Amino acid sequence: MANELHIVSTPSLDANGEVMLEQAGEPVAVVMSYARYQALQERIEELEDALDSLKVEMRVTTGAVRTMSHDDVWAEVEALEQRQLPS
Repeated sequence: MANELHIVSTPSLDANGEVMLEQAGEPVAVVMSYARYQALQERIEELEDALDSLKVEMRVTTGAVRTMSHDDVWAEVEALEQRQLPS
């Protein structure tokens, strides 16, 4: 029947501790260990962080954002503080 799920197990899937489920001959789900799931989630997060870093680097490289050295930031903070002090 078309609504039945079938377990598809191949050596490459078994090596990762994963089993694919098919319905009507089409893959619909993968069953894996929780440890494997956690590892995949962690890898996704790492890749998202790397992408965010590259986006920032691109904005800096193209001049889309202003950058300042540490010394320039402190000089600006001190200048602002001086203007706010009563004379």
